[in-house]
Amino acid sequence: MKPEKHNTYCDYPFKQIAIKNWNKDKLLEYTPCCMMSTSGDNKMNWENVNITPIEAFENERFEKLRLDLLSNVKNESCETCWNQEDKGIESARLYSQEYDTRSFSNLRQIDITLSNKCNLMCRMCNYGNSHNFKKEILFFKKHNLLDQIQYATSDYYPEKTLMPNSSNSMQMKWLKDNTKKIKVLKASGGEPFYDERIRELLKFYIDNDDAKSTILEFDTNGTLFDDDVISLNEKFKFLNHSISIDGVDNIYEYIRYPHSFNEFNKSLRRYLKLKNIFCVHYAFVLSSLNIFNVKDFLFYISSVSKDKDFYINFEKVRPYDRGTSINLLPIYLLEEAKNDILDLEQKNCKNLISSIDDAILNNNVNKEKMLLEITLLDKARNQNFKKYLDKRLVKWLTK
Repeated sequence: MKPEKHNTYCDYPFKQIAIKNWNKDKLLEYTPCCMMSTSGDNKMNWENVNITPIEAFENERFEKLRLDLLSNVKNESCETCWNQEDKGIESARLYSQEYDTRSFSNLRQIDITLSNKCNLMCRMCNYGNSHNFKKEILFFKKHNLLDQIQYATSDYYPEKTLMPNSSNSMQMKWLKDNTKKIKVLKASGGEPFYDERIRELLKFYIDNDDAKSTILEFDTNGTLFDDDVISLNEKFKFLNHSISIDGVDNIYEYIRYPHSFNEFNKSLRRYLKLKNIFCVHYAFVLSSLNIFNVKDFLFYISSVSKDKDFYINFEKVRPYDRGTSINLLPIYLLEEAKNDILDLEQKNCKNLISSIDDAILNNNVNKEKMLLEITLLDKARNQNFKKYLDKRLVKWLTK
């Protein structure tokens, strides 16, 4: 069976377990994919997750989910995808069968998060996904600005987070005992290549002689493809990484703080030289900060990836009512941004025009909130939006 817009089928519950939400070494929930686990609210209503991945996969909760998806029933646990599709946005389930078309129930993929360690502090991110935010939280507390940044980001800037310490968990022990069965290894963070525990796991696969039959799919910021990381990656069957990049040049450096675009470009080009890349996925978080940089971004990606199969997934920054959401831009700016890109080749793009159209449909202009989020982070990072952002946006924000 194939996932299509007219049915409810998704391949993930038939082959994959996601183990991503932790409190130290205690797993909080099992899900079939990261889209279900992003909210961390136990959508599958687990009472006990002190079981192995295979026991969870064979649990009645997964059995019920699989039956619903085969029967054209929209299981409420999958509301993230249903909500996206209702807005005309292509959801993750529609791509759940990218190269594995064997529609049978067998656990062969695992999607893991082991920590929040990351080398960056991206503007749309938070402490749950980068340990470096702790020092910025202290800055906002010191200057009595924590309430303001939490309001400006619609509570997407938590003061505290549940810290994973999962490397010694029963789930990870099970994975190490079953590397011959788990043939697709996914990871996100944090930045997985910044986490020594992820690197150790890759070395474990290599030492067990299982890397050559295993696919890697990491959500990575693409900044750490040095000789050591390249050496690890080239040992695996093939690579299907998703590389997060939200603009080029000054816009990249404004968002992906404190990294330089020049260094990112060098790292990406080293990765693209590898011969075992299946497809290059690029993930672009669309916000008011980069909506006028999309055209330059598309030219760059088309140039650097010309010898590879690739596609770009655009997704609006979350929450949709935070200060830098494109929903908060005036409609005339959204239409200008859309007109900038209408004539460009978009066969490799997912959800670009539909995301802008959705922002126009659900428009809720709020210059004050946008300016607050921008300037608060400017203050913490010694940046000035007037030096980075498109002049059309700057003009609207300052008039």
